[in-house]
Amino acid sequence: MAVKFPQKINPTRKLKIRFDYAPRALQYLIFFGLIKNKFAYSTNDIEKDEHSFMGVKFDDYNDCKKFLEDNRIIYDEVDVSSYGGDEVVKEYTVVDCKRLYELMEDQPTDIIKHKLYSVNELCNLLSFSRPVIYKLINSGELKSIHVNNKIRVKHQDYLNYINNSN
Repeated sequence: MAVKFPQKINPTRKLKIRFDYAPRALQYLIFFGLIKNKFAYSTNDIEKDEHSFMGVKFDDYNDCKKFLEDNRIIYDEVDVSSYGGDEVVKEYTVVDCKRLYELMEDQPTDIIKHKLYSVNELCNLLSFSRPVIYKLINSGELKSIHVNNKIRVKHQDYLNYINNSN
């Protein structure tokens, strides 16, 4: 059964939401559509859980969570209280929706630098055929990396190609 959240805690309200179960924070962002989540199968039929946030693709939950933590959208918080002389410590995972929307507003300068383009995306962006893209990559004119045996081009390398091809 899928997790559901009430509309009164919708991220558009820019609240800080505390969860006492860490994976619930990511489920919250998935539920409200800020993180796209899909199951995919690799070439050896191993199930993968792919996430994307603001156009940046992550191969698994941990990569996505680390990115959100690095950008202070998700962070851990500890609440220490005393009851009758006993100290009670509770750990929470916080989703800072205000920070999330600040980051979304800064997306062109902050997030896009992490973008990795597939060959198909490059075909659309450059209006080139797949063989032409592969030729540029093989010749070294367009730098690329391999992620899970797939060719990806960093946004900065894409920009460098655009700037140098004139």
